[in-house]
Amino acid sequence: FTTKGVGKGTGLGLATSYGIVSQAGGTITIDSTLGVGTIVRVLLPITADAVLPPRHRKPSVTPTGHETVLVVDDDAAVRGVTATALRRQGYRVLEADSGTAALQQSRAESGRIHALVTDVAMPHMSGPALAAQLVRERPEMRVLYVSGYADDGIAHHGILDDGVVLLQKPYDIRELAQRVRDLLELKGSDAT
Repeated sequence: FTTKGVGKGTGLGLATSYGIVSQAGGTITIDSTLGVGTIVRVLLPITADAVLPPRHRKPSVTPTGHETVLVVDDDAAVRGVTATALRRQGYRVLEADSGTAALQQSRAESGRIHALVTDVAMPHMSGPALAAQLVRERPEMRVLYVSGYADDGIAHHGILDDGVVLLQKPYDIRELAQRVRDLLELKGSDAT
């Protein structure tokens, strides 16, 4: 389901919500009646673990870097937040709104692109198809996939191979920075 027009994005709001709730061990039900409205129920498991208010949590250090990262997402808001967060951590960030634009951006870049952060599901060219082509052209490039789909939904439909690095949307900026830093610090060339 999407309220977005053709070519305006993939409308993953429900998939993102489903992914978040599923990973928390919960369920979502939707009842909709034409002309009446829609009821969305989110059921989450009860936990005995105490949740500390934010002021009592230990501050965490967000990792920084200096490498060049290509961020590809057809959703301008997600791409913008991701790019801004990485720039604030010291990275040089290139942005593209599609696989085609990312290929053009990469080919125009004379310097090294250390990492690709790409959405999995995009119109016209998927993240995995883009990554495969870019890694052929730039074998040293590391790849971090991001997706609003649940992990098991991606695996079930064969969208991603086993062993790839995937970050679920929506993600915390610290988690994004840590995953990018971890990816860049991996040894060897099998870090896609």
